[in-house]
Amino acid sequence: MKQTAHRSLFKLGVLMLSIGLTLKMIQELFFHFHVLETGSITSALMSHKFPPGVCYLLVYGGTGLLLTSFFLWIEAAGLLKRVSEVMRTVGQASMGVFAAQFFIYYTVFSLLVSHTNLAPLYMWPIYWLASLYLLFKFAQFWNRAGL
Repeated sequence: MKQTAHRSLFKLGVLMLSIGLTLKMIQELFFHFHVLETGSITSALMSHKFPPGVCYLLVYGGTGLLLTSFFLWIEAAGLLKRVSEVMRTVGQASMGVFAAQFFIYYTVFSLLVSHTNLAPLYMWPIYWLASLYLLFKFAQFWNRAGL
């Protein structure tokens, strides 16, 4: 049952996200070629946040379904306990993690880009994963120290 739900939600989420992004790209092309004006009612009905437009609902609804599908998948794989432990650890140290991530992303990464040649585009996923690991270790330290 969980596998069927996971697959169904994943397919529906991908479909909704694809349709929403496609409609948004078509809308931007219409704006670019002046077929549609940015202040028109059609523009408002398509992508505004309030009231939610078609693109907004499709993109964010599809993303929500993909996240739900992901959590059903990790539960079926028996990984939910580990993932929730990691999320709990980071959540309990949220103030410290917020300050540390600000320092990492806005100071360290910015120095990597501006003062070194260690910033080729293909390395950024590795840097991002390393930063997540550092933030998790920092959260563990924060919790052990009772901060």
